Amino acid sequence: MRRLLTTLLIPVAILVTSCSSDGKTEAPTATTVTSAAGSAVSAAPAAPRTEPAFLGGCSAVSVYVTQQTQTGGAPADAAANFLKIVENDPSYQAMPDADKELFREGIEAGAAGNC
Repeated sequence: MRRLLTTLLIPVAILVTSCSSDGKTEAPTATTVTSAAGSAVSAAPAAPRTEPAFLGGCSAVSVYVTQQTQTGGAPADAAANFLKIVENDPSYQAMPDADKELFREGIEAGAAGNC
């Protein structure tokens, strides 16, 4: 299990480093939605999540789900299996509760393809 997590977390570290070091920050653009009644609502999209624990969970589960689906597994099953593996990992258990929650949110987002 430790080898699996190490295998998954190395690409995560590379991804987080490469994503955070490009130096570019783009402001979100406003989106206008028109309802059936004809009234328009304009809102800026939600800001992307940048917490390291969230990004770690999101990236790690994305890699794991991709690997599992390439071997014929279902994405939902892969995400659930990954969460079981993570919850038993000593490094996850040592995280503060706030980071655990962010990591779990990242796993949910990554499993849905929303990193």
